[in-house]
Amino acid sequence: MLTSFVGGATDPAATALSERELAALVHGEIAPVLQIQSNPAFSQVTIYSRALPQYNLGHTERLATAEQAAAEIPGLFLAGNYWGGPAIGTCVEQALEVADLAGRRMERAAKAVRS
Repeated sequence: MLTSFVGGATDPAATALSERELAALVHGEIAPVLQIQSNPAFSQVTIYSRALPQYNLGHTERLATAEQAAAEIPGLFLAGNYWGGPAIGTCVEQALEVADLAGRRMERAAKAVRS
């Protein structure tokens, strides 16, 4: 089973294709790469015209600036879809990592206060 994303800012015309055309397009692109020799047993197409954000040019530099500024503010942690990617799974993984980091720093601060 495969999931594919088509269109976006780099190919907005894809939203004008029918579900059947989109499924055929994806199959036609994936089949040679994965050496698939038969048609899909089934396909499901869901169209989201504005589903995933597209980062603008300079995004990486803005993140670096934000990271430098945040480093100067103790206790400030940054997380979000702008940071590691818009996928929900990526956001959850990043949130757990940031929460773990914040917890470790709080534990170290508490130990320092007690000593």
